[in-house]
Amino acid sequence: MSNGSWTAFLSWAILASLFLAFLLYHLWNYDRLQSIRWNAGRQPGAFRRLMIYSYMVSTPLFMVFGIGITTLKFKEGIVVVSENEVLPKPADLWSKGHQHTLLSLFFVFSVAWALEQISHFEELAFWFFLIDQGPEKRDWFTSWEYRFWSLSCVATIIGMPLTTLVARHDIVTIDAWIFLVGALTSTATNVLFISVLVRFPTFLRHVKAEGADPVVVVRLATFYELNLVRIVFRFLAAIPLLVLAIDGIRSSHPINDSLFWSDTLLMVSAIGQFISSLITVMIFFPRSLTRESGYLPRLASTHPQTDLTPEFAQSPTPMQAHPMHRTSLCDSPKPSLHDRASSSPPPLSGHAYTRSGSDIPVELARPPALNRRSTLPEPILHPFVTSYMSPIDLVDMSPNGMP
Repeated sequence: MSNGSWTAFLSWAILASLFLAFLLYHLWNYDRLQSIRWNAGRQPGAFRRLMIYSYMVSTPLFMVFGIGITTLKFKEGIVVVSENEVLPKPADLWSKGHQHTLLSLFFVFSVAWALEQISHFEELAFWFFLIDQGPEKRDWFTSWEYRFWSLSCVATIIGMPLTTLVARHDIVTIDAWIFLVGALTSTATNVLFISVLVRFPTFLRHVKAEGADPVVVVRLATFYELNLVRIVFRFLAAIPLLVLAIDGIRSSHPINDSLFWSDTLLMVSAIGQFISSLITVMIFFPRSLTRESGYLPRLASTHPQTDLTPEFAQSPTPMQAHPMHRTSLCDSPKPSLHDRASSSPPPLSGHAYTRSGSDIPVELARPPALNRRSTLPEPILHPFVTSYMSPIDLVDMSPNGMP
């Protein structure tokens, strides 16, 4: 078992508790906790429920593990190795009751880590799905990316607790095997996610070129910037545990036998996990300060604009300036019957252009430049892009809910 002190695991407990408080605070300001209701979201099915509740459950489980192992290490105390060196008491020297409790805490930790990996797998598969979209809009729930996510979920939900179950007979190395399986999985996911980040600028330019809503473009650009930071802390959360795991299953343990290196790696992993989880919450539940403050932009004016140039608009002609010389439609001479028969009004693109009993136009024709818009090809963006909110808040793609 890792020889990390109770101080190192206390940092896990404190950061996990702070993250749980931040999660509740963020969700309260996001939508007053409405997003975690059973039927919340634009796709209120089993997929979204699994994503929401797996992430929500993993957080208190990490906190329970951190508080529990800190308490056990504090109660068991330390042993004097030499005149100048002390170490936390090894787990094989603990009381039987504490060993059973420790085994239960490792099961809690493995389940929590598996639940968190579900969200990492989903993000990876979701962005592979969108970036690889072509003119034909595929359905997420029938795609190979969704099947990849489903199989990954089954593997991690079974694999992580199974690792704990298999390694339970050796209390000294049980955490090394859990760290090894979990850290290898997380590292592989992070490496694959780098390929998404490498391709994302090209994808973002494509979204802009297809004329996506500016709000969606800004949200996607923010997602990209946040993930550049998050991927660094994800590696910081996984690599230290991988180092401890590899050292723990070897015959000699130079890293685990050093209190300095063991505590340092455990604390770095806790910090990386804490910060990456904060960013994940901001990506899954993106807050809008504009919406939360109740601000509504002023609508643009719909009054018709004059066709006069500024110099004509500011300098009226003498005919316009003198009230006796102002003309109206009533003052203008009416055309003869012969003129009416020989002339016809200009075509106005199929619009109704006269009122009953009058020749005055009602709706002017749309300018040719605006009519060209109808001849442009339809955008090939997937509805998940055009209505993007977060990787877990998907639109309904059923026939009655297609955007």
